[in-house]
Amino acid sequence: MKYFILGWVFAGLVSCGGNENRFGNEMPFGARSIIGNWELAETRISPGGPVDWSPAEHRDTYVFAIDGTYVYTNLSNDAFSHKGTFTAAENKLTLHYVSSEGTKKSVAYYMAVEGGEMILNYLGCIEVCSLKFIGTP
Repeated sequence: MKYFILGWVFAGLVSCGGNENRFGNEMPFGARSIIGNWELAETRISPGGPVDWSPAEHRDTYVFAIDGTYVYTNLSNDAFSHKGTFTAAENKLTLHYVSSEGTKKSVAYYMAVEGGEMILNYLGCIEVCSLKFIGTP
């Protein structure tokens, strides 16, 4: 019995250490899959009707950290660059930040991550509004 109790205490101590993040010990799959650096490669924005992927004019970047924070760098207009926190679960990514005017903002995307690519689709967009990012070292 004594060894049984010691085993449970040891298991509890082992499960509490390491990988500190704001998600607790269990980071949702969606969040875990986007940790790192991402560079905008292509866009697919439709004003109405079919549209193909086009090379991005600017290589904007996202950096997602394990502590649940991110930094967005807009290379065409630094005023749109920002940093904040994110939530990600399954196929939805939500970014929370304070705008340059001091207003709290949130923006949500449908998210797909596969093979070093992350595709974000704006929630609420009537037409196609997609951004393709490539993972970078």
